Amino acid sequence: MHRIILGLAMATLSMPQMGLAQDATAKSDLIAAIGKLSQRDVSLAGSIDEEAQEQPAGGGNAGGLQRIVVGSVTSGAGTEYRGDVEVMAAKGGELVIASKEELPGLKVFKTGEDVLSLQAHLQEPYSTAKLVSNVSKLVDWSALGSAVDAASKIRTSSKGKETEVRVVLDANFIPKEEMPMPRGLGAGGGPNVKIQVSNPMTPSVVELTASFTLNGDKEITGLAYSIQYDDPMKAMMAQAMKGGGGVIQFGAKPVKPVGEADLGKLIVYDFDVVAKPSPKVTEFVNQAKAMLKNRK
Repeated sequence: MHRIILGLAMATLSMPQMGLAQDATAKSDLIAAIGKLSQRDVSLAGSIDEEAQEQPAGGGNAGGLQRIVVGSVTSGAGTEYRGDVEVMAAKGGELVIASKEELPGLKVFKTGEDVLSLQAHLQEPYSTAKLVSNVSKLVDWSALGSAVDAASKIRTSSKGKETEVRVVLDANFIPKEEMPMPRGLGAGGGPNVKIQVSNPMTPSVVELTASFTLNGDKEITGLAYSIQYDDPMKAMMAQAMKGGGGVIQFGAKPVKPVGEADLGKLIVYDFDVVAKPSPKVTEFVNQAKAMLKNRK
């Protein structure tokens, strides 16, 4: 799928635009097409990329390391996966994410609250928490259909029998990361009290755009998401340089004028819808189910 990144205002589009009535019709067709995806297992093949990402220097143990994590997704330290990937979203709720390469690479299987991650890495293990959280939401077809229905900024363009529908979604569609309070700091200091508060240094989504390709039968053949995060650390440093001292109250970020943000990473998920999962994904699903069954 050819990736196209949109701005919030959607002021400039390189392809010819349709009229508002045609946009409304295309939006209706898109919602119906998303609904059809929810009725079957969906296999995707594509990539996860970060714009203007600086790659770290290579090196490390060429033999790689093998690690298995069962129970909950990893969080905190670790690199985020970028590169070619396959995704399988089963109508029963199971989710598979598998890198194209075996080394470095990862395979993640999620069913209910159980998440199993197999990794082969050269230096650091991959942090899978945000990966699983984002992908789970992006292939939640019911929620996606509702988000498209609620969107007010939509443009369509045609090329041959294909129609591309581009939508600005609510940035809150992507789950926010939360930092749990340490044990004992809850109300009354109870050791079992769990409180989650916003971490002021955690990036937030400030722009979320999606592009869907529909064929002549009004079926989705490709989809791409562009997720723009802010950069609270950059905002704090800029405030300090201007004499603001970089003082931030816990649970709050530096206040920016409406429409402005200190931009951080831009993550792009770009997929084609494929007929069926690869043998690699099918084999991993069987392996993961057997491992989780033996664990219980």
